[in-house]
Amino acid sequence: MKKFDWEIFLKQESKKIILNYEEIKINSEENWNFLEVTSKNIQSEWFGYPGATEEQIVAAETPLAIIRPPSYRGFLKITNCWSAIPAQMKLYSTSKINWFPIENQNWIDEWVAASKFILPVTNEEYFVYSKNRIWNQPIRTEYIQTSLQISDEEDASVVLLKSKNYPQ
Repeated sequence: MKKFDWEIFLKQESKKIILNYEEIKINSEENWNFLEVTSKNIQSEWFGYPGATEEQIVAAETPLAIIRPPSYRGFLKITNCWSAIPAQMKLYSTSKINWFPIENQNWIDEWVAASKFILPVTNEEYFVYSKNRIWNQPIRTEYIQTSLQISDEEDASVVLLKSKNYPQ
């Protein structure tokens, strides 16, 4: 399997954000408070942070008793936090990632209760990834109980990383 090039991808995304920001700043009154765009971001064309070292990644994995997927480890090595996603949430650095149920069991219980009234999601529906589905991705409640939270919460949204290693 080909290794994903996070550095090229994130540099391209940073450039897109800056272009959109400049366009909106010139042509509208739209509010960009959700993303702090600094002159440093514009000059460097980068919204990332310094990458995590292998030692930082291992130090964060050890108390969670996990090994992160290679692609996510690659992301962390390029940027150990990412503040430029839609909405006000950031993708966490290695030091903030934790099991989702630790702080959000009530949220999980509500989703599980509500899911009884929703048709099950098939693999064909669930594994469709596109820009159009970023805010409309089906939820499989069987995964949220054992997921890592890798972002801030914002407007009842959070980025989770499915894991098989949740401590029982």
